[in-house]
Amino acid sequence: MRSGEINTDLIPPNKFGYLKGFFIGDGYKFHDLSGRKFYTEFYLNSERDNEISSFILKTLRSIKLNPQTYKDKRYSCIRIRINNKKFYSYFNKNYKKMNLPKEEIIGFISGFLDAEGYVNNEKNYIVITNTDKKVLEFIKRKLSSFSVHSTLKNKWKSEKMKKNSYNLYISVKFKSIPHLSIKA
Repeated sequence: MRSGEINTDLIPPNKFGYLKGFFIGDGYKFHDLSGRKFYTEFYLNSERDNEISSFILKTLRSIKLNPQTYKDKRYSCIRIRINNKKFYSYFNKNYKKMNLPKEEIIGFISGFLDAEGYVNNEKNYIVITNTDKKVLEFIKRKLSSFSVHSTLKNKWKSEKMKKNSYNLYISVKFKSIPHLSIKA
């Protein structure tokens, strides 16, 4: 492993895919030039996402990172922060690549679902809502390769919304394939 790289061999590909998917849904990266700090953060709901938070922390620690957690009471939010230049650089280069290895795909979908989706058990469907139509189309194509039906629809736009947003409705058949989603 060259200097400046993260040893991704320490983490199963599906879990690394989960981190990528969750990051695209609820992540943030910041490089402070003056302080030489390289932050990668994951944002979670402090009331509902404790199990997801534990999963992300355990996964990050498995690749020898030292994540810090912060509770932001203003927004009922937990921030998981990694101040690591190597991780920042690796993630900065790789998190938006949509040509994921097959082993990462289900993890990516699971992470994105946990960040941006919800499960309606009464009506038997899963919904992911997001403004990035390309990511939702990618997920739709990949779900199809697992024989899981999904439908992408424009979401009704209110006056407050600046961008178009979309709903991806996913068949509950998703629950029957081996996935990492904690919500599903």
